[in-house]
Amino acid sequence: MRGISLEEIAEATKIGTRALRALEEQDFDKLPGGIFNKGFVRAYSRYLGIDEEQAVADYMAALSEAQASGRAARAEAEASAPAEKNLGTLDDDGPRVPHLAWGALAVVVLVLAAAVAGGRYLWRHGWPQWRRAPAAATHTSRRAPASATTAPAPAPASAATPPQPKAAAQPATADGSFTLRVRAKKSTWVLLIVDGKREMSGTLAADAEKEVRAQRRVVFKAGNAAAVELFQDGRPLPLLGEEQQVRQVTITAQGIRPEAKSKKTE
Repeated sequence: MRGISLEEIAEATKIGTRALRALEEQDFDKLPGGIFNKGFVRAYSRYLGIDEEQAVADYMAALSEAQASGRAARAEAEASAPAEKNLGTLDDDGPRVPHLAWGALAVVVLVLAAAVAGGRYLWRHGWPQWRRAPAAATHTSRRAPASATTAPAPAPASAATPPQPKAAAQPATADGSFTLRVRAKKSTWVLLIVDGKREMSGTLAADAEKEVRAQRRVVFKAGNAAAVELFQDGRPLPLLGEEQQVRQVTITAQGIRPEAKSKKTE
């Protein structure tokens, strides 16, 4: 539905495309079994920004149905078997390796994957600008005294004038450029296209932030609209939508302009 390929998911999660394809096709005999399968499902769900617990529950239901119909010979109960009998394989005709060895190998793979992913991110984007919400409040408070000192003295009650409407928000700079800061309240998948160039496509962890600067516009998409907050030049923008709602908008110097109809994930 989102146009994300198995290769992109495999690169982000470090899970082989063969295992991902086996999950999607419910070919459970091609998976290592035990807690590894659940770990694959959680990593797959986390990258797409969907409910991990629900995904694991759906996987267990599909596995039980496959075992009942005879399409899956390997049961999850094998994980609780005695150590000398608890052997797992990636292929039925491959070497049999104890689960303890698989666990050590998985830890090594995860550490290497994290190091490679971090290095690639820094090489492509440089050091991220982690700026918290209090920074926006500080920026506003610094500008407040200037407007207060230049405000005219209040007129007598008899000469009071009706309040004037507020002026529309103006671009932060003369050339119309602006900054957009995205803050994730919960882990979710986001897409950022700045002036036609993709700046980010992946999962933004809870409490993490991403800031970009645009000359014309930013196309922003979130897998969970209620999980993100947007700040344009330090000013908060309206919430995009509800929980588990996919939402895409275009943001210009004048604010949010709706781009696509929202829809809830199944």
